[in-house]
Amino acid sequence: MLQNSSLLISQVLSIFRQLEITQTLLAGHRAKEARVKADSSIFWIVVIGLVSLLLILLFVVLILGSIRRSNKYKQDLIKAHIGNFRTG
Repeated sequence: MLQNSSLLISQVLSIFRQLEITQTLLAGHRAKEARVKADSSIFWIVVIGLVSLLLILLFVVLILGSIRRSNKYKQDLIKAHIGNFRTG
């Protein structure tokens, strides 16, 4: 009877060890998959961030160009108005 109990305990411990090894391997596999997905996500976040910065710079350049043109047209109108005022 004692021998049977010892054998049963040994088998249960063996099953627990196998289960622990299996769970450790699964956790390692999941961690590796999570790392790959995280790296991919970080890459795309950086790409989207860089594209956003480039678009912001483009819009700033376009806005500044538009302001310069507007100021030039304003100066031209003022000069034309002053010229008409003097000749008129």
